[in-house]
Amino acid sequence: MCGAYYKRFVSVICVYVCLCFVSLQALAATAPAYNGKMNNAVGGVIQAKVKKWGFAANDPRVTATFAGVGTGLTTVAVGVAGGAVAAVGWPALLVAAGVAGVVTGSITLAFDSLYKWLFNPDGTITTSGGGGNGTLVKGGQYVSGTVSSLHYPAPHTRMQAEDNWQRSCKPYDQCAGTSLQAQPIIQGTENGGFPITIYPYNVMHNGRIYTNFSMILHANGASTNCNDGMLADKGVCFALQSASSESVSNAKPSTAVENIPASELNKAVSDQFLAAAANTIWKAAPNNGGLPWTPSDPVTPADVAVWRAENPTMVPTVSDAIAPVSNTNAVVVNPGGAAQPAEGPTTTPGSGTAVDLGPNPNTPAPTLETIPTAQQILGPLLGLMPDLKAFSVPSHSGLCPSPSFVAFGATYALNSHCALLESNRQLIEAAMLLCWTLASVFIVLRA
Repeated sequence: MCGAYYKRFVSVICVYVCLCFVSLQALAATAPAYNGKMNNAVGGVIQAKVKKWGFAANDPRVTATFAGVGTGLTTVAVGVAGGAVAAVGWPALLVAAGVAGVVTGSITLAFDSLYKWLFNPDGTITTSGGGGNGTLVKGGQYVSGTVSSLHYPAPHTRMQAEDNWQRSCKPYDQCAGTSLQAQPIIQGTENGGFPITIYPYNVMHNGRIYTNFSMILHANGASTNCNDGMLADKGVCFALQSASSESVSNAKPSTAVENIPASELNKAVSDQFLAAAANTIWKAAPNNGGLPWTPSDPVTPADVAVWRAENPTMVPTVSDAIAPVSNTNAVVVNPGGAAQPAEGPTTTPGSGTAVDLGPNPNTPAPTLETIPTAQQILGPLLGLMPDLKAFSVPSHSGLCPSPSFVAFGATYALNSHCALLESNRQLIEAAMLLCWTLASVFIVLRA
């Protein structure tokens, strides 16, 4: 029962946090769907850390900690987007909250990956470790573009998209001043029922969409074999034209997000990234009686690894981490379960909220029986076999036998033993009393 109340209390705390994380404007209907996994994961990591410190879930300081984190996040998000909180992704939130002051050096973006981000003090991001293009294996997976018949090695990369666009636009002098903007990935099937993954791109020019095209990852059917960094056209291998890669320097958060390799998007977020997110928002939270973030014992990747092992289904992917915060006016963050967007603002950050654990079930307080006295406890034992307690040895009197006989004209009396017994009367009486008492007890118990 205590475990059930504990989980309920933690859920109430988490709901309070996300009610504080309220945007000031609604996102347009075309915004991507909300995915709360990143919010839940960061809340769960902080919850695990304060629990490790020995604080119970119902401690007022824990409640104040989550309230402060929610208020701090709202303040940062509003400052980044000027009120359009729904358009803010976690990378922009972390940069605005001062992640560069918490994290030094590059951190891996995805779990078990070589792709890294470096948060620079000037608010930009430098990426590295995008990896090579891979090899093309005849009959196997390959990537094609909708504006050409070229076959690229799988998996899809931004380098392939840039190469595909460059080969298509150069003959018509359409390349100048254009850039690619990745769109949400689409899953589907092609003729024959084989699965395909579509990576749409908008070609931008002066901030407007010039045209669009897609790169398609096919499950099988590559036209030929090609070495690493090569592509094929009608069985002939060519080198990629584009000299660019997924690595960028001193880029804005939005640019760094656009340059994440497609192969990284479906991987789980690294422990380093989750630890950096938890430390950053905790440090930026106003302290209104809560537990302050401490640089001497911050959230570490080891802490996240323990949380990850206990909550494997709650670990977000890189796609979750770069997705916008929400497409509604309020975000529900619950470290103990799935997140759902709220229907509208239910409270204002800083105004507080009532904690309601549910209706009164009218269950009376438990009652205790009257504690028995020592006499009542020992009474049944002391009252056993009342007849035995009343037993006494009956009185008896007798004479010492003194046999005599006549021989040779004289009478002889045998009475010397009487003097001996009389001199030991008390000892013999005690011995006989013990023997008869034992005999009586055996008789009564056998009855």
